[in-house]
Amino acid sequence: MKNRPKIQKTEKEPAQKFSISKRLLSFSMIVFVCLTVLVLIWFLLKSFGFNFNPKLGDSNKTFTVGALVTGGEDGKKGYEELEKYLNDSSQMKFKLDPIAISKENALKQAKEKIENAEWDIAFTSEPFTSIAAINEGYFFVARMTQDAPIIQSAVIVKNENLTIKKVDDINKTTKLAISDPNNVAFYYMPIYDLYGRAFQGVPLPAPFLKNSVEALESGQVDAAVVLYGNGLKNELTSNIVTKINRGDYRVISLSRPILPGSVYISPKLQEERNFIEKLLLEAPNTIKEGAKYATGKREEDYGFFKGLQRRVDNVLDCSGTNPRTTNLYDLSVKNCQENVEGIVSSVRQVELNKIELIVRSSSTEYGVLLSQNDLIEKLSKAFGLKNQRSLEALYTNLDKMKIKIVNAMPKDDIKGGTIYFDFTDNASKNASLEIIKKDKA
Repeated sequence: MKNRPKIQKTEKEPAQKFSISKRLLSFSMIVFVCLTVLVLIWFLLKSFGFNFNPKLGDSNKTFTVGALVTGGEDGKKGYEELEKYLNDSSQMKFKLDPIAISKENALKQAKEKIENAEWDIAFTSEPFTSIAAINEGYFFVARMTQDAPIIQSAVIVKNENLTIKKVDDINKTTKLAISDPNNVAFYYMPIYDLYGRAFQGVPLPAPFLKNSVEALESGQVDAAVVLYGNGLKNELTSNIVTKINRGDYRVISLSRPILPGSVYISPKLQEERNFIEKLLLEAPNTIKEGAKYATGKREEDYGFFKGLQRRVDNVLDCSGTNPRTTNLYDLSVKNCQENVEGIVSSVRQVELNKIELIVRSSSTEYGVLLSQNDLIEKLSKAFGLKNQRSLEALYTNLDKMKIKIVNAMPKDDIKGGTIYFDFTDNASKNASLEIIKKDKA
């Protein structure tokens, strides 16, 4: 075997090592200079008050977290933990402003705080406070949760009461426990469900639910308004449901489901809104559960409750029922007529010869039902047209036309927040509908 030739070392190797060392030294110098510059920039920006803290937000600002609290002290504790989480996660300052929903005039106070922009973050807990937030331009963040999948308002009597077996047995001598005139469950819902009847309203102070049941048990009232829903965790409400299911109480009127509230951010918070929303949405599940809200859900449709409030207020007004001056709620009146002026937002044919117009007036939506022939006749009068084809073409393009309704009796049922007038039945024979003009703007 031939010997392999020895590899001769070249004289360039020391030069190559020196070249590599020189490059490393140059790179180290560049890194050192860059770090030095960054440190100098950091100190410079810090001296001007620039915030490098991973807790974002302006520490000079304090934001109010308003909450309409359900569940007593346990419910309040959940919002206190939320307050701590927000303060620990940001240099902003957050201050809790809780209002117990069982407190006297709680809903009125909550709505006033929203209307006066005192709450930067609002946990509304029920529909009317949510509507107040929407009307004031608050931004939706998350939907709140409830103790039960479905919660309803129920009018109950003791099972031994044989004079009131159904809702039709309620009359002007019946004593019904009701709350202050701001509550959805204990005021508006029972009045809406008892429309067409009369009763003696017995106003009870807060906490209403507790006092309502006690008044029923003692015989102070004949009927009480309570919350009903399988799965309610509160001891009092759970006990009421148990007695209903056991037959101790009889339900004579049950409302449609009452929607939960939502979480909103004030329109005042333009710069901070996205950051605060992120804090709320990314909170640990234990914090969300304590404050009773959930992410990933769309805002509730409170349209029905807008119509409910409008309808009940109108019925009480036209019947002369003032809760502050009388206990008699005479909802049997048949002359609760309304005058409406608004703009047509849509038109559709609902039956062969029946047309539906949706009319918007301020924040209220009205539905108008009338025959196709009647509509064409009114269009002819408004525009002076005689040609049948021209008139038929016109009624399909009613957008932005102004409608005036006088002395019309609304239908009892509210569909999705829309109050309806039916000009095809005899109840509207004394009412009038006029097409005023087309808005060319």
